[in-house]
Amino acid sequence: MKKPITFILIVCMIIQGFAQEFENKLPGNTALPSSEAELKALAAKDNGNYKYKVEDYFAKPKASSFQLSPDGKYISYLEKDLNLKNHVYVKNIKTGEIKRVIEEKGELIRGYAWVNNNHLIYVMDKGGNENYHLFSVKIDGTGNKETDSV
Repeated sequence: MKKPITFILIVCMIIQGFAQEFENKLPGNTALPSSEAELKALAAKDNGNYKYKVEDYFAKPKASSFQLSPDGKYISYLEKDLNLKNHVYVKNIKTGEIKRVIEEKGELIRGYAWVNNNHLIYVMDKGGNENYHLFSVKIDGTGNKETDSV
């Protein structure tokens, strides 16, 4: 039992040594920094009213799981609503018309796919027992029915 503890202590000491070695050094070539005047001149060029914020780059997307229909006329995707429920939408690429075809209510949509140009299938738990069921729906949102258990 003593050997694993000794090994862990040795590893910790090595890591601490590396940390102290790097702690005393600044990254990059410290002979090349800009002067205070150059930095202020550069900062003065910023006059921005920017469209994007740093938070935008780290935010979770509102829409995801984009899939093109087999004939290329439609694109489907998951989109979150205000309650963070994912619903599946189908967009007609030519007309821009968007239709919600699968609504996530109490159970999560675990995945979906195109079957053909007119139908989607999706997997969803039914009853909260993680016994997933396979459903199909037409791209206009009608004909939603359970097909079989998965």
